[in-house]
Amino acid sequence: IYFFLILLNINSFAQKTTIKGTAIGAEGKIIRIITYADQISYMKKTIASSKIDSNGNFHLTFINPTTIFAYLYIDFYKSEIYILPGAAYEIKIRLFEKNIISKQNNPFFNPLDLDIEIINANAQGLNALIQKFNALYNNFILNNFNSVYRHHNIEKVNAFESKINKNFSSIKNKYLKNYIKYKIASIEQIAGVMSEAELAKKYFIHQSILYNHIEYMDFFNQFFKKYLFTTPSLISREDLISTVNYKKSYSSLMGILGKDSLLRNEVFRELVMLKSLNELYNTNGFNKNAVLKILSEIAVKSKFKQHRIIAKDLILTLTKLEPGTKAPDFNLKNRNNKYISLRDFKGKYVYLNFWTTWCDVCKTELDTIEKLYKKYYNRIQFVSISTDKEPEKMIDFLNKKKYQWTFLNCENNINLLEDYEVKTYPLFVLIDKDGNILQYPAKEPDEDIEAVFKSILNKGKN
Repeated sequence: IYFFLILLNINSFAQKTTIKGTAIGAEGKIIRIITYADQISYMKKTIASSKIDSNGNFHLTFINPTTIFAYLYIDFYKSEIYILPGAAYEIKIRLFEKNIISKQNNPFFNPLDLDIEIINANAQGLNALIQKFNALYNNFILNNFNSVYRHHNIEKVNAFESKINKNFSSIKNKYLKNYIKYKIASIEQIAGVMSEAELAKKYFIHQSILYNHIEYMDFFNQFFKKYLFTTPSLISREDLISTVNYKKSYSSLMGILGKDSLLRNEVFRELVMLKSLNELYNTNGFNKNAVLKILSEIAVKSKFKQHRIIAKDLILTLTKLEPGTKAPDFNLKNRNNKYISLRDFKGKYVYLNFWTTWCDVCKTELDTIEKLYKKYYNRIQFVSISTDKEPEKMIDFLNKKKYQWTFLNCENNINLLEDYEVKTYPLFVLIDKDGNILQYPAKEPDEDIEAVFKSILNKGKN
C-alpha cells in the first residue's frame, strides 16, 4: 500500500507535457526542445527530440515538474517558448514553408528565428501574456532610456509600474508575476531608484531563490556581475587572490564572502560564489586549476543539491574543448557508407577538420592537407568532416579530387557541431592518442601545423 501511494503521488506531479504540430518543408529533420541545465553555467540540455515525419508532422512528449523557459530547435534555428507542466501545445512552424534557409547559410553568422504559432493558445496563455508584457516593456525602454538611466526619472518608472499592475491585475500565474517583478527590478536598478543594498534586500535577501526562472536569474546575474570587484572595502583583491590561488579552499572563500552583510544567508552566499567563480576562471591573476579545485569541492561537499549540480555543470562548460579533456566522439558515414567513429583511431594522433564544399578557403586547405598526408599518413590520422547537408555533394567533390584520407559526412548531426562549437569554416582540431584534445582550435595547414606535428612526434619518441 505504501509503495502504491508513493507511485500515485509521483504520477500526480509528474504530468506529461506534449508539443505537437507541423513544420512543412522540414521533413526528415530533428526537432528538439532545449532548456538550460542551470542559469549560472547556461549549459544547454535536450529534454525531448523527435524526427519530423514525411508529412511535416512532429510529436514531443516529456515531463517538466515546473514552468520552464525553453527553445524549440530545428537545426540551429530556434524560437523561445514558455512551457507549463502537463500542458498540451499545438504548434505551426512557418519558416520552412517558405524554404528561405540557404543550404550554405551558417546560422552562427546569420541566425534565423523559427516563426511559430501556438494554435491552441488563448489571449490569456502564458506565452501570449509574456509577449504582451515584453512589448510594453521594450516600448518603455526605447522611449525612456535616457530619462531613466541618465536623469533617474523615478516618476516615469512609477508610472510604468502602475500601468503594468493595472493591465495585469487579474493575472494569477506565479511564473508570470515573478517575470514582471524582476523585469521591473531591472528598470529600478537602471534608474537608481534605490541603493544596491536596498535592491538586494527587496528582491533577493527575503525572497526564495528561483533557480529555474529566466528573469529572476537574469536579474541575479546582472546584479552580481563582477560583484567581488565592486566591493573593495569588504573583500580586497589581494585577499581574493590569496584565498583562490593559494588556499584553494571552498570554506575559506565562503568565509571572506561572509563579511558582506548582503551575503549572510549561506545558500544565497554560495550561489553568489558560484557565479563569481565562473567569472574568476577567465580573469587575469586567477589560477584556473585553483578555481576548478574549489568548484570540485562544492560539487561534492555543498549542502545544497542545486549547487552541486551547478558546480558540476560549470566544470564541464569551463573546461570544454580545453587541452587534456576528452574530444567529443562521433560515429559518421564515410564515402563508402561505412560508419567511422573517433574511437577507431585510438592510439594515433588525429588531425580533424570541419569543412564544406561551398567554402573556397576550405578547399584550398584540403590541397595543403594532401601534402601533409603524404608525409605523415603512417603516424597521424587525417579526418575531414563535411557539413554539407547532402552527402552527395561531398562524394561528387571527392570523385574529382581523389583525396586518400578519411572523409566523413556530418549530415544532420547538429549535436556534433555544437559539441565542437563549429562557428566558422574551416575549423581544425588536434587530438592525442588517447582521444583527448591537444589543440582547439588547432593551427591550420598553412599556419605551419607541420612544426606542431614534428614536436608531438618527437615527444612521442622520447
